[in-house]
Amino acid sequence: MDNPGITVTCPADAPASGPIPIEAILRADARTYWDNDGILDKALTVALVRRDRPGLRFLDKIDRGALMLPDEPLPGRPSDAQLDADTGMVIETKLVDASTREGSADYFVTAAFSKWWGGVRTLRVSDPHGRVLSSNQAPRVGPDLQPWPVRMPPTHGDPSIRIERTGGGSVLVAPFRVATPTGQALDGSGRSRRWLSLLGFKLDTRGGACGGVFDLSIETGAGETVGEAAIPISALGSKPDAGCWMFLGFVGEEVLPPNEIWLTNDDVR
Repeated sequence: MDNPGITVTCPADAPASGPIPIEAILRADARTYWDNDGILDKALTVALVRRDRPGLRFLDKIDRGALMLPDEPLPGRPSDAQLDADTGMVIETKLVDASTREGSADYFVTAAFSKWWGGVRTLRVSDPHGRVLSSNQAPRVGPDLQPWPVRMPPTHGDPSIRIERTGGGSVLVAPFRVATPTGQALDGSGRSRRWLSLLGFKLDTRGGACGGVFDLSIETGAGETVGEAAIPISALGSKPDAGCWMFLGFVGEEVLPPNEIWLTNDDVR
């Protein structure tokens, strides 16, 4: 822990009846400290991605009932030359609660702080009464209620998420290869579907995040499913702005390799 960054820990298993602590250790260099007015968790985002159902949730960092006043700029900011020369670090530990108290669920836990990503952990929440937490959101579909485009087989050998720029706008392409059944009956016909959870962290001193859950319109069954999903950047919730982003994708129990992508003003307009 000698370098700036983030370390995330969480229990692998937890009961649904109580708090579920997720600990983030934040290590900030001088510029990150001052850019966030000395409040490091301004640049922290902790996300839960459902593995057993569609769902993406960003965890609260403060009590929703707290009375919060606007943050004042931290006085006495050093010069840029002083910040560049400062080799010190500020370390803070932040605890957030992932509990829902509504039943069992399986999650991926991931987080980012400022310019640093904290990796992926798994969390299984168990309910002693056998209740299962229902999906907190339905996968989004494209224009005219059509599922998001899936190209099969993939046209590119890189398994990471990438960007494609065309005259019709910029899209994020997420290749996937899934060998295990996932999904629930989402279309009313008793057929199960696959979905893609797409999550982006902005790698910037002040952080930021965006994401969404998207219907892949692929019936679940035995064997392997291979394809590429093309998601317009404009479809992401909390529309991203220009800059360097880390994008991750999740299809059921599968985690797509993350990739850093630089979004331009043209990509996000």
